[in-house]
Amino acid sequence: PTMEFASKYSELLLFYVDRLEHVENLILASLKQGKVVLCDRYIDSSYAYQIGGRNMPEELLQDLNKLVNLQPDITILLDIAPEVSLERARLRSAFDRFEQEQLDFHIRVRERYLVQAKREPERIKVIKADNLNPQEVNSYVLQQVFATDGPVWELLSPFMSEPIGFERFYDVTIR
Repeated sequence: PTMEFASKYSELLLFYVDRLEHVENLILASLKQGKVVLCDRYIDSSYAYQIGGRNMPEELLQDLNKLVNLQPDITILLDIAPEVSLERARLRSAFDRFEQEQLDFHIRVRERYLVQAKREPERIKVIKADNLNPQEVNSYVLQQVFATDGPVWELLSPFMSEPIGFERFYDVTIR
């Protein structure tokens, strides 16, 4: 459902309240137990959607991220043309509030993701996924994850019998 906010900052702040709670109550607890945490849309998504899509000031998001104070070890960005992504979303289900935005919004979001990737190429790994099937995406994602420093293989090897359903964008945090 479409929701209208009285303040242009409401959506952004709601996302960060949710993120803070999620990090404190789930992510940090899981990391303390030695678990691998996969997040669908984390801090880089906020930069893309809120700065790129909603034209929010970057400094505001930087300040909010200081409150979260948890950066992923690796981010996988599946780079897909907005037209292709929207068509896939349409075939999958009804559009969510972001998917209902105009094409220029999605173009700005993609551009911002790519800006983030250029700023942090060691952490953000871009996979051009327009023409890849799910198995190919899975293969490329795993190649990127296993190429990172850290005990990734031992932690993820129990999940290797089935493809991981990477669809768009995942962050992996390993502590």
